[in-house]
Amino acid sequence: MRPDPRSVIRAVQRRLRLGRDLVGLLSIGDDVHDLPPSLRWSSTNGHPVLLAEPMPALRRGQFALQPLRDRLPYHPRSPEFVVCADADGDVELTVLFLDRNGGTTGTARGGSEVRASIPAGTSHVRVRLTTHRTRVHRIVFGHRADGPKHVDGTAPTLVLSNDYPRNDDLYANAFIHARVRRYLDGGRQVDVLRYQRGLPFETDTFDGVGVMSGSDETLGRLLEHGAYRTVLVHFLNRGMWDNLRSRMDTHRVVVWIHGYEIQPWQRRAFLVTNDEQRASAESASAERMRLWDEVLRTAHPHLHLVFVSRTLLAQVEEDYGLTLPIEQYSIIHNPIDDERFAYGPKPVDQRFNVLSIRPYASAVYANDLAVDAIRLLSAEPEFDRMRFRLIGDGPLFDATVAPLRGFGNVTLERRFMTQAEIAATHRDYGVFLCPTRMDSQGVSRDEAMSSGLVPVTTRIAAVPEFVDDASGLLCAPESAAGLAAAMLRLVREPDLFGRLSAGAAARVREQRGAYQMLQAELALFEA
Repeated sequence: MRPDPRSVIRAVQRRLRLGRDLVGLLSIGDDVHDLPPSLRWSSTNGHPVLLAEPMPALRRGQFALQPLRDRLPYHPRSPEFVVCADADGDVELTVLFLDRNGGTTGTARGGSEVRASIPAGTSHVRVRLTTHRTRVHRIVFGHRADGPKHVDGTAPTLVLSNDYPRNDDLYANAFIHARVRRYLDGGRQVDVLRYQRGLPFETDTFDGVGVMSGSDETLGRLLEHGAYRTVLVHFLNRGMWDNLRSRMDTHRVVVWIHGYEIQPWQRRAFLVTNDEQRASAESASAERMRLWDEVLRTAHPHLHLVFVSRTLLAQVEEDYGLTLPIEQYSIIHNPIDDERFAYGPKPVDQRFNVLSIRPYASAVYANDLAVDAIRLLSAEPEFDRMRFRLIGDGPLFDATVAPLRGFGNVTLERRFMTQAEIAATHRDYGVFLCPTRMDSQGVSRDEAMSSGLVPVTTRIAAVPEFVDDASGLLCAPESAAGLAAAMLRLVREPDLFGRLSAGAAARVREQRGAYQMLQAELALFEA
């Protein structure tokens, strides 16, 4: 008996969320004969979907899709072969076209998408994905029907994002969902579209919010047939832009700029460790900057940009060699739910309790520095009174935290947490350890500050825009010793801990509390 398509696809998505496995989703026409026996299959919208088994990471960030590397057949009626990777960061895809004897008929290479005509005589393809500690959400091959003939939007506003939370993936742009909930609570009706290249049309519900999923065809139909006056965009990509730019005469388009999606590779050069990685990063960066240069220089009265920090705005103007007209943009920080993350005066003994809740998907989060800082503290007499709890998930988790496994006062939890769980956990801790190598704001840090935890973080990028000497402790970049010294100072100076705890909560409510930030966002609806 063939499995239910939705259950199979959800199972695949759950594996992808973990960031440890890669699963290939493949649509190759309307037939499923001659499939490798190691592939399972189902269908959606009447088109077959092949589900490859998960496979381990190879050396140096190389990933091969098994059993795709063993020559996956394609349907001969397909006019072209398409590979798309939905990823947080730089990826490179390589497609090798093969004849029946395994000989090469052609190759194609690109960043997150490869679209190539199939050379004559091709019988199979071999695909390789190269990542550099990048979280890959899904990989889509071939052609896929994108949705029904008619997709009608019902609200005046469309929220368009590259991802959105699911019941089995709570962290997928959770801060966008928090916005949507506030919009709805404020009486603004919105539709939500989770846009990814190659994603078939479907609908689901998360936390009471109806969510559509789809790709170019779905987005095009929504813009054509929907009642939208405004489109609110997060993590703009080429596919979104190609659909939106021709419709700005009839739609107001507001684009949020969060950071990594617009930055040249040099802003995150610390992720590159060899020439191969550099070449890949440069290629992906050039593609990304071509898109954003086009967007930034589009002087259309219906296009408005939102930067989450002044630091990010300054970086973008420097990187792209321009000065944006003041009427073209707004500075609106990511709003922090200061009601959920409520402040109550911290017991002074909580200065001994240190919390870290971070992704472990990239060196950006500097979790290695946090680990080194804790190891340095172990030489201090106060260490035995301290309690550390590190929570997170991602492919780097096990290797990063391994040096701490011998300490009895260190708790390690490989998992993600709901917002409610995070807020409840905040109540038992006084210090939030969150070094970084790049940050345009830092939502998890700000949530902790809202709860009264004192941030111990890094004086880099946009961090000083949100944390000052009255609301936290800022340490030199790449300094585990500085982080250790800051935590030790809080232990030894209880009065300082109390002042900074209250100052952290006050800073969030003054600068980026949910009410004032969302009022600024809601004003964009009527602009």
